[in-house]
Amino acid sequence: MHVRVLFITLLVLVLGGCATTSNVHDVRLQQLQSRISVLENELQRKNDEIDSLEAKISNVRHRDVSDEQQEDDEGIALSISQIQGALKKAGFYKGIVDGKMGPQTKEAVKSFQRANNLKVDGVVGKQTASEIKRYYTK
Repeated sequence: MHVRVLFITLLVLVLGGCATTSNVHDVRLQQLQSRISVLENELQRKNDEIDSLEAKISNVRHRDVSDEQQEDDEGIALSISQIQGALKKAGFYKGIVDGKMGPQTKEAVKSFQRANNLKVDGVVGKQTASEIKRYYTK
């Protein structure tokens, strides 16, 4: 009989202890799930920020500089279309004259600069514009 009472008492204590341990685990699990949720939201905000910055970078890289004016030493402005036409006439540009300073136009400018012993940077500054102007016909 004593053994039976002792056994029942031990059983109650063990089961009560397990319930307490289970509650501690449940609370810890909820804390971790809450932290995961916060981190997931933070990660989403960062991903959105990265996407936004990548879009801005892409716009800067591929910005439309259509018919932006470039001046030569005499202050005479040439549009991108005029520059493309002159480079085409000089044999440096093979693309379509579209008035946009894209990668193909930039490479043509660099080739032209190399051939004319100018600073090779792909930018149509005053010296490059003066040289290009020789090939431009209005």
